[in-house]
Amino acid sequence: MFLPGVNYIFAVLIVAGCLLLAVVFGFFFAALFFGIARNIIPKTKTWKILSSGARNADHWWLHDWLWFRIGAVAGFFLAVYILSGPAYYVVNNLIKM
Repeated sequence: MFLPGVNYIFAVLIVAGCLLLAVVFGFFFAALFFGIARNIIPKTKTWKILSSGARNADHWWLHDWLWFRIGAVAGFFLAVYILSGPAYYVVNNLIKM
């Protein structure tokens, strides 16, 4: 058995670790979406058709900041969703000990 209060310290560390992993996943997805926006979308046939009539192909939905933020937010919430199950299970069992 742990000392009184140590279980709560472990629970806080686990939750903090899961949030840190969520931030890492956020940056991963941000980089993924950033790469898609910069390298894949401009090479597609649909993009070439959409941008063929424009003098410059600088459309608002291809801006790097937009895709980077979409990726970061999506990655963070996806990671929180994925990690919330194991974190809840572990924390719940630690507190019951």
